[in-house]
Amino acid sequence: MRHNLNRHYRGSVWKGFGIALLCQVAYLTLVFETSVSEARVVGKMLFALVQFAYLFPLAVFYHKRDQDLTSNGVIMACVLSLFAAAAWFGYAAVHGALPSIGGN
Repeated sequence: MRHNLNRHYRGSVWKGFGIALLCQVAYLTLVFETSVSEARVVGKMLFALVQFAYLFPLAVFYHKRDQDLTSNGVIMACVLSLFAAAAWFGYAAVHGALPSIGGN
């Protein structure tokens, strides 16, 4: 498929969604491959907050390049991931499955 590279090309929501998901998979791979268990637990618990550190600048980057639809896709993936993390945290809190950081 050939992309129209003129100034009227506004990107694709699916492109932004895919790029955001690839970034999140890379982050989770990094967290799960960390050998320090405390860093792994903190990385899992802070996933919802840390994702804004790399997805928000990505959305701004595409917005400044006039690819508004791609920027919207990145934001949508970020919001869906935030809801998924909140659901996991709520489920784990209710069922007593939250990981402990101190290891006591």
